[in-house]
Amino acid sequence: MKNWTVGKRLTVGFTLVCMITIILGAFAIWGMKEAVTKALRIDKEYVSQVKVADEVLQNSLKTMLEIRGYSLTGEGEYLEKGRKHLEVLNRGITEAKNLSDKYPSLTKLKEGVSLAEKSVKEYESLLSQTVQFNEAIAQNRRSMEEAERVFLNQILLFLSNQYRILEEEVNKGISPEKLKERMNKIMWMNEVIDLGNAIIIANFKAQALRNFEILREGMKNFDAIEKKLEDIRKITYQDVNIKQIERIKESAATYKKAIDDLIKNWNSLEEVAKKRRISGDQVMNAADEVYKHAIEKISELTNKSVLELSRTSRILLIGSIGVLILSICIAFFITRSITLVLRESVNELKESAEQVASAAEQVSSASQSLAEGASQQAAGIEESSSAIEEMASMTKQNADNADQANTLAKQAAKSAQDAKNAMNKLLQQMEDIVHSSEETQKIVKTIDEIAFQTNLLALNAAVEAARAGEAGAGFAVVADEVRALAMRAAEAAKNTAALIEETIKKIREGSNVTRETNNAFGEVYGSVLKVVELVGEIAAASREQSEGINQISTAISEMDKVVQQTAASAEESAGAAEELSSQSAQLKHCVNLLIELVGGSNQKETGYGVKREASTKPKILKSLTALKLKEASKKTKETASGLPLKPGGREKEIAPDKVIPFDDEKGFKDF
Repeated sequence: MKNWTVGKRLTVGFTLVCMITIILGAFAIWGMKEAVTKALRIDKEYVSQVKVADEVLQNSLKTMLEIRGYSLTGEGEYLEKGRKHLEVLNRGITEAKNLSDKYPSLTKLKEGVSLAEKSVKEYESLLSQTVQFNEAIAQNRRSMEEAERVFLNQILLFLSNQYRILEEEVNKGISPEKLKERMNKIMWMNEVIDLGNAIIIANFKAQALRNFEILREGMKNFDAIEKKLEDIRKITYQDVNIKQIERIKESAATYKKAIDDLIKNWNSLEEVAKKRRISGDQVMNAADEVYKHAIEKISELTNKSVLELSRTSRILLIGSIGVLILSICIAFFITRSITLVLRESVNELKESAEQVASAAEQVSSASQSLAEGASQQAAGIEESSSAIEEMASMTKQNADNADQANTLAKQAAKSAQDAKNAMNKLLQQMEDIVHSSEETQKIVKTIDEIAFQTNLLALNAAVEAARAGEAGAGFAVVADEVRALAMRAAEAAKNTAALIEETIKKIREGSNVTRETNNAFGEVYGSVLKVVELVGEIAAASREQSEGINQISTAISEMDKVVQQTAASAEESAGAAEELSSQSAQLKHCVNLLIELVGGSNQKETGYGVKREASTKPKILKSLTALKLKEASKKTKETASGLPLKPGGREKEIAPDKVIPFDDEKGFKDF
């Protein structure tokens, strides 16, 4: 590296700095792009997946709740609401299917959609069966009501007829045997009423408690009714009463058949309800799996984005410090390598100048001083002018590079701002999810309160039924069942509230993680803005340096003109300077060192410069060279003006602009 030219040294140094800067900028852009890509993926894919999964989960739960209410009560209002929620559920599944088709990477969503779609179709089929069995049960109940009405009416007609005949017979004074027979018919028919009421109460209680073992136990009374009616038939002789007994038997048989059909349809409805519950649970499980998978992917991508941005920030910080240190080292090395040679050359030139001054004392003091000063000033100013021009070119190039770096830094800041905005949107959506879950929790609490109020009403109804005695026995059974249902609803609401509270807690934790990620994006964005500010200041300083160097170059050009005029004035005294040609050997040594520094040398090298001749003080006065005074004067003028010497001048004389060749073609063209 000791033999490198100034241009080569500067080119290598600044090229190395620029390459490192470009690599750092490219890595920063790549890191920001990766972070933006992950943020967009979170927003477009997994947030949408969470949304559709939550929609499917909520609508499936609402559908199951309404259809369960319809299955238990047979109310058409529940069925209508359930079908509406089912339509919304199908739209949600279609939306999820479109999302999985749009983003093939959502394999978990595609699997969940396939399972949910299959389960929903099965649920719809089971819902149709539920409607059929509910309608059949309603028809069974209507048949029982009709049979019950006929049963009681015929018994009341029979008893009314018997009471009327009994009154007539008592008034006529019939025999005790006839009176006993009449009383037996009345008593046995009342027993039939009691047995029928027991069956009816068992029917209500079994349906209320959904326990048909009670009803099967109560149906044993049909045999007793049949036996009592046969006993009454044996002692009944009027056709009207016989027909009434037959109708009572028929209505009892119809009531029994309706109960059998009810039990059969109820069992079928229970089986369908179990299958329907399994299908609904499959839909909810599929939606829950998709929801959890999306939350996990959001967390994973968010963590990767944070790590990517952190790594990019660290590398940018370390790289910037490294570039700064490298730039300082390169500047120190180049400056030191140049100043060492220049210092040696200046010292030797000083010694030669002293010898030249001693020789010039024999010439006219004024003319010789003027000629010597003019020549040295011309050479120095020419060298300085060329050096300043090259420095101006380098400074301008540096300013342009700083502007480009400033532009790249602004682009990086914009990318960081876009990433921060995307994270703000993600945070807002997470907060919306938390709000929706809290609203759902309020609804569950409302259901819990309704169940509590229903429980109180059921207790009040049971108390009133107890006061009513036997007349309120059936209503007491219904009140007990309503209270049991209210307690079950309260327990289910409590469990649902606990699940929703746990879900809200997890969503809040995800929201906190997203908020921390957003804060990290803000810190990265602040760091990038600081880099933009620093690069902008560097660019402004480079432009100001470029303008200052241009002004210095203009001033030196003006000085060069003045020196040229001074050299022309000293032209007549230049002939005496030929006597100083004996000093040219030592001056050539200094010039060769400068030539080697900036452009290389073909002379024999020793150490840092060319081999130096043995230094002996030359004699102050030597004979004039063979050149004429006119030619010497002309040569001096050409040297001062920066033009090369023509053939015929002094042998191997080197002009100042050839000592440091900073012209446009050989200076920094490659750089």
